[in-house]
Amino acid sequence: MMFFAIVPVLVGTLIATVLGMFWFSQMMFGGAWMRLTGVSMEGGDPSKKKAMIKGYATNIAISFVTSLVIYILLSVGFDLVGIFAVWIGFALPGYATPSIWEGKSWKLFFITAGYSLVSATFIAQVLGMWLY
Repeated sequence: MMFFAIVPVLVGTLIATVLGMFWFSQMMFGGAWMRLTGVSMEGGDPSKKKAMIKGYATNIAISFVTSLVIYILLSVGFDLVGIFAVWIGFALPGYATPSIWEGKSWKLFFITAGYSLVSATFIAQVLGMWLY
């Protein structure tokens, strides 16, 4: 089993979480994302608050796994180009599938895939500085 330092992975998780809060805020793409997904925070429905908490928890878990994978890739010699290639091969198809097969908006694809790419880039840069 490969030993890894938990602190850099947690820092990467924090970076992705903060970036996501900004990315999906009204200052950036939050309004467009809400329109495209049909999500509305109006009405104060308690089920929406539960869904929001589940969404945050899920995003934190995804950010942790992303940080861990990037840490491992950097540890074995991948550079930013290699991480980008892994992102294209594994993450990008998952973001494109709803637009290709379900008729979802390509704007939604660019918002979500854009966040994923920017987040992975930020994580890789910070973890790269940590490792080297």
